[in-house]
Amino acid sequence: MAGQCIILMGVSGTGKTTVGLALSQALGAKFIDGDDLHPRQNIIKMAAGQPLEDSDRQPWLERIGDVIFSLGQKNESGVLVCSALKKHYRDQLREGNPCLRFLWLTGDYDCILQRMQARKGTLCRKRCSRSQFAALEAPDANEPDIQPVDVSSDVSTYRRPFVNPFSPPTPTGSSGMIIDTLTRAEKNAFYPAVIRKALRAVIQQSRTRCRRKIHRRRR
Repeated sequence: MAGQCIILMGVSGTGKTTVGLALSQALGAKFIDGDDLHPRQNIIKMAAGQPLEDSDRQPWLERIGDVIFSLGQKNESGVLVCSALKKHYRDQLREGNPCLRFLWLTGDYDCILQRMQARKGTLCRKRCSRSQFAALEAPDANEPDIQPVDVSSDVSTYRRPFVNPFSPPTPTGSSGMIIDTLTRAEKNAFYPAVIRKALRAVIQQSRTRCRRKIHRRRR
């Protein structure tokens, strides 16, 4: 596990920081919030509710890539939060960082918007959230190092286990994301229990909060 890095990706409001903190503690890895690596001008724009352009994100992605490289050089493990919405962003982060893996936190727009509106101190509001959904280039089978995690559906429907983000990615052409053909015993052996436990607990809490907020709003 040493020298490995997981990026928690997805639009704002999916719980990347909450899940990332829990996962880093469970794995004994360093936690890094990508928002802290934004240049000053980006912070000012986001605080004003202005979506970032590709030119704004370029220096930010360079900083994140350097942090991932540094972790590898020091043989340290890290869990890093970064939206990584577009494929060429993710490709840039992969450059020179072969031990990088992604967990993609995804959910429906209404639930994510509810979370964003309830937050205090966030740099991204409704207009910014809408622009992030529009900009998102959803990963597919051509990015086998990415594991999707649905954080919006009811927890009772959440049945699929997590791939070990520190395992080597499967060859291009296979999904590499969810292995539904394994028996339960095989899945338990394949997916580290500590990762399943940490993510399941945090995601269940996040979904419960989201459902409560939506219920209060409808009353």
